[in-house]
Amino acid sequence: MAGRADELDAVAGAWARVVGGDGRAQVVVVTGAAGTGKSRLVAEAVGGLVPAPACVLAGQARTHAPAPYDWTASALSGRSLADLPVPADALAWLTQRPDAPPRRFAPGALLRVAVDAVRGVLGEGPGVLVVEDLHDLDPASLALVADLAATHPLPALLLVTSRAADEAAFPALAARVLARLSGTPRSVRRHLAPLSPAEVATVIEAAAGTVPPPDVVLAAHHRTGGNAFWLTELVTAYRGAGPAALAGAPLPDHVAALVVDRLAGEPEPTVRLARAAALLGDRLSPDDLDELAGDGPGGAEPAVRRLVELGLLVLGPAGEPRFRYPLIHEAIAATALPSTRLAVYRQARDLAQARGDDAALARYARELGHRDEAAAAAQRAATAHLAAARPIAALRAAEDGLAAISTEPAPGHRRPATEPPPDDHRSATTDPLPLVRLAVAAATAAGRFADAAGYAARWRATATGPADLATAHLATADVCHHLGRATEQRTHLDTAATLINTLAETRRTADGPAAASHPHQQATDGPDGENQVHDGADRARYLAAEAWALLGADRAAEAAERAGEALAAAPELTEALVTRAIARVGHVADHGRDGVAELREACRLAAERRDLVALPRAVAGLFATEADRLGEAAAWRAFDEAVATLDRYGMAQRAGPVVTAGVRLALRHGDLGRARALVEARFPVEPDRTERVVLAAVAGLLAVEYGDDALAVRRRERARSEAAEVDRPRALRHAAYLKVVVAARTAGPAEAVLALADYAREHRRGLADAARWALRAGAPPDRVRPLVAGSTGVTGGAGGVGDGAGVGDGAGVAGVGVGGGDAVAGGDGVEGVSCVLLAAEGADEAAVEAGTAAADGPAWRVAEDHVVAARCLVRLGRGDEALGHADRGAELLRRWPVWRRDEAVGLLAAVRAGAELTAREREVLGCVATGMTNQQVARELGISIRTVGVHVSNLLRKTGSASRTEAALWAVRHGLTGRPTS
Repeated sequence: MAGRADELDAVAGAWARVVGGDGRAQVVVVTGAAGTGKSRLVAEAVGGLVPAPACVLAGQARTHAPAPYDWTASALSGRSLADLPVPADALAWLTQRPDAPPRRFAPGALLRVAVDAVRGVLGEGPGVLVVEDLHDLDPASLALVADLAATHPLPALLLVTSRAADEAAFPALAARVLARLSGTPRSVRRHLAPLSPAEVATVIEAAAGTVPPPDVVLAAHHRTGGNAFWLTELVTAYRGAGPAALAGAPLPDHVAALVVDRLAGEPEPTVRLARAAALLGDRLSPDDLDELAGDGPGGAEPAVRRLVELGLLVLGPAGEPRFRYPLIHEAIAATALPSTRLAVYRQARDLAQARGDDAALARYARELGHRDEAAAAAQRAATAHLAAARPIAALRAAEDGLAAISTEPAPGHRRPATEPPPDDHRSATTDPLPLVRLAVAAATAAGRFADAAGYAARWRATATGPADLATAHLATADVCHHLGRATEQRTHLDTAATLINTLAETRRTADGPAAASHPHQQATDGPDGENQVHDGADRARYLAAEAWALLGADRAAEAAERAGEALAAAPELTEALVTRAIARVGHVADHGRDGVAELREACRLAAERRDLVALPRAVAGLFATEADRLGEAAAWRAFDEAVATLDRYGMAQRAGPVVTAGVRLALRHGDLGRARALVEARFPVEPDRTERVVLAAVAGLLAVEYGDDALAVRRRERARSEAAEVDRPRALRHAAYLKVVVAARTAGPAEAVLALADYAREHRRGLADAARWALRAGAPPDRVRPLVAGSTGVTGGAGGVGDGAGVGDGAGVAGVGVGGGDAVAGGDGVEGVSCVLLAAEGADEAAVEAGTAAADGPAWRVAEDHVVAARCLVRLGRGDEALGHADRGAELLRRWPVWRRDEAVGLLAAVRAGAELTAREREVLGCVATGMTNQQVARELGISIRTVGVHVSNLLRKTGSASRTEAALWAVRHGLTGRPTS
């Protein structure tokens, strides 16, 4: 039931209204395409109703040819009907019994009898009436369902499922009934959309017991269209084969049969067109289908419309046909004989060549075994697609070309299911290297990093010379960045530098001494004083890649300098401009504003030039920057635009840094629900390994915030396992931070201090926020202070729920972590935790001063400082000031619907109640909280026992406590145990 929580809640809410209502029926209408899980939803929902219904009547139409009163016949079947207050002969008609009398009833009279029969079976209720597949019902049953919804009294939940009215056996009547059912104040309408990729991942993980890779999730989602039925069938069939089978294994026979059986009994032209369309796959066009039908323009239309009626095809916005789900064309294509395949592909190849459609030509030439023709067309198509910023299409074309000329299939490419035609055995003479280079660029831009790594290795193995090999190593370094392999990235950069140096030296030797004075042949030191890189264009590419790696290693000042050198050698290098701008925004004093302007310009240039390397970096960097400078509403508009921009250029899989910055934005403004939704939707499909670790850690932190410690423990293990395969500082920092948080929540102060010490040995950023968690767990402040005292105080995110945004692993702006690539909080050094630490040390005055200064940062952190300051002020006897801090803390957490908000709201109520206490009452409360008896309180404060009794009575009344023990707990819970000294 992945992704159906809202629908289940809607049914439960309607049932609650039935149970506590006025006897009127509540209606829930659930619509959705075939296979979206309507019946499963109903079964789960009815089985979970509390209290359990006294009666459940469930009926549906017969499988073929609806007959009058199918629903009553189905719902009443098997029940004892002897005591129903309806005529026996009418009941025989309603239950479709063979002994029904020849006398017929007027339709209206029989309808009234049907309503009475249902009411009689329900009795006093409350009950549930389930109408499955309303679209298949007969007119009499449809009229009955509509009447039941309006019947009063009828203490029942009417739960109806249906497809769209235009798919109904009686479309016009079904549409009217659906409108009537959905149009009352007592009705709830829910539509089951296909499962999202994240929901598909949940289903696969639950079935396979292992986390599916993002590319498998996306492939399974594409193959099934997110249809719950088809996904379940594939998951069941391949349960023992591992998740990868869902993406590429042939369809199981029973699944293919479910599709192909729909063509049984259809005319030969319809079947023939279905097979031809299936062989063309997802690249259908009306003109192609007309040509394949052989009847001239429009000749394919009757068959296309019939295939739409059968649910195999759907029509797009412009009337273009496509298969409803890719697995449908897989199943039908598998039924085509080799001769049919050959004829269709020859005709389609000729059509593609005539239209100049290189992508289609590459595919059909490959299927025909025309290897060189396929490779050449694929190279042209991939080049054109990359120039037009269509990386996914470019990758598909490059894979088609490589599959045509290679003995091994390209990564992610599935060969045809049948034997190739005879002429497939001709040798290919085309050099695959240009296609490999295109595949690396396209796969990287599209976020297919594992595939990009495979292509890059192939490129390095077949490079044509030092310059080409150096470029291959630079491309590999970029892929390693996304795979979280900082050490490998460094190795490839060093190798590229060595190759470029050697090449430059060779050129200087060949050109003579005068070449050394060329402005683009100047030496520069590498990051460690090594690797002299001289030649202009090669040098610029290397320096740009080096700058990006430095930014990822938290060395933003050096990154800005190196990017500047790259721009000096090649001013048109947009990726260097982006890197310098991000680094300047995040780190370089007096250049933050200039960096923002430069980043905006870099983003504009990257889009204008369709630079698929620079564009995702620029978009993410610009949003992360603007999110901290705009109001909340404007920032979310910027978020939507950033995501839309990447999607527009076929780079939706590169949106991970934008999403993590969006998480940070949500948490900065206290919107915990939105943060959780972003993480849950993105994490299962995030291809960047560093972003995956960050998102896993954030998911664990959010589980803690929602009070689900068990889930947080599982997320900690997930983050740890993901981080084991990467060595990027940001990823390791987030995993280590979650370890501190989980230890603080589940293992107590000693374990929290140990985890904090481990964190402090490896990381300084985010240390203050980690220390907050240890202190919350009760860690002794004298153990915590030494661990944070050595921090340099550099701000910009690392760990907790709050600041940071993923761009390139730099640090922060104004303590917010723009370049820091952190979806969560910053805060470093003693000053980052001073309010909480001072309060733990008993320095209330100093803690209040620190808490009062808390004006910026994520909502949770600022709210915590205000809450701590309020408690300190209460202990100091300054209730009026405490009220202001408590009120601000509660306001910041108004959209934080769990324990942290409850804590702040509870303190606010306590402070308001405590504001009514006199100074003497607060003293008495402090004594009571320590466990003193009335006699002891009297001696302590120098007052009579009777006076103490009066004060205690007032305390019980003002705190709403039933006993002095409750009053003591109330004081402890709200931090009001201190006894003011003045």
